[in-house]
Amino acid sequence: MPTINRLAEHFAESFGIEASRSNGIARYLREAGMLSQGARGVNAPNATPLDATRLLIGNMLVWASAKSIPTHVAYIGGWVTPTVGKFRDNHPFESLEQAVTQIIVAIAQWQTENPVEDIGNEIFFCIVPSANFAELTISSFDNTVRDWNDEKYIFTDALNSDFVSDQSKPLISIPITLTGPFGLRPLVSMTDLFCLAKVVAGEKQPGWRLS
Repeated sequence: MPTINRLAEHFAESFGIEASRSNGIARYLREAGMLSQGARGVNAPNATPLDATRLLIGNMLVWASAKSIPTHVAYIGGWVTPTVGKFRDNHPFESLEQAVTQIIVAIAQWQTENPVEDIGNEIFFCIVPSANFAELTISSFDNTVRDWNDEKYIFTDALNSDFVSDQSKPLISIPITLTGPFGLRPLVSMTDLFCLAKVVAGEKQPGWRLS
């Protein structure tokens, strides 16, 4: 399993983020007590799925300064969905941070290098900071009807009751990447999450991507 610093390298190598920024994000999150604490160097603790989630959200926020990332990650990670969601039945979640962490835990166990086709799941996860919401779409292939079923979860501030209660509002399902490695509307897919999960589990080296 990788250390926090090695996991930060994964984002730099896999997503094309500048190493100085990815390392800075990890540093500020660690100093804020939001990542696993312990010794440095060879005795540094292994990164956990929750560490991976917070680093992922932090690195997705390309518009924010590295120093401000802990505040944003704490706020955005706490966004909630109006109904308890679940990933593959036995991984429930309510907050955005819980959802991403549960998905990382679940897919780390998959023994495949083609998760979309072999497992029959696709995921799109995006953050739309300008509108204060995040969207998670979990698609599952139904062999009975030979078609995909989509479950869409919208996460936002619990105080934004009007937005949370009205799930019928038209939303951006799959945002277009505009600028930077994640774009102005940051988006990650099943492939991104699967590679991250395998790195956190210690099965693959940081920077690993599906061929």
